[in-house]
Amino acid sequence: MAVVLWVLGGMEADDGTAGSVPGSEVRRGLLLLSCLVLSLLTAADPSGAMAMCGTAGLAAGFGLRRAAIASLGAGFTARVTTAHPRIHTGPYRWLDHPSELGLCLAALGFVVLCGSAVGGAAWALAVVVPSALRCRAEDRAWVAAG
Repeated sequence: MAVVLWVLGGMEADDGTAGSVPGSEVRRGLLLLSCLVLSLLTAADPSGAMAMCGTAGLAAGFGLRRAAIASLGAGFTARVTTAHPRIHTGPYRWLDHPSELGLCLAALGFVVLCGSAVGGAAWALAVVVPSALRCRAEDRAWVAAG
């Protein structure tokens, strides 16, 4: 529990922007890695339908995240910033945070593919919560930028 609090503590700085605390990207990566490892360690033998759903989620998540990053091009960064103009092309035409959604979907697909209930709980804490915090910080930054 202390590790989760340490990691989440780096997600938002005093100014409300995620990524402005040194090492927060590393912490976020460690959270994702811990979710994936925990899913592997507690993996069950998923049914054929679960394996197909997990694989589809994993592929869709990777595809969405890759499309979001490609749309941002050189503007992609792990830090929350308004230094580049806000774009409305690619998946950003329909979604505000497609990269975060893709990350969550890919991680969930992996958890489902492993058939791990423990991994599902880890996914909610280690992937969804930090992604929601980042989305909130990005939205605040864009509102502040006008």
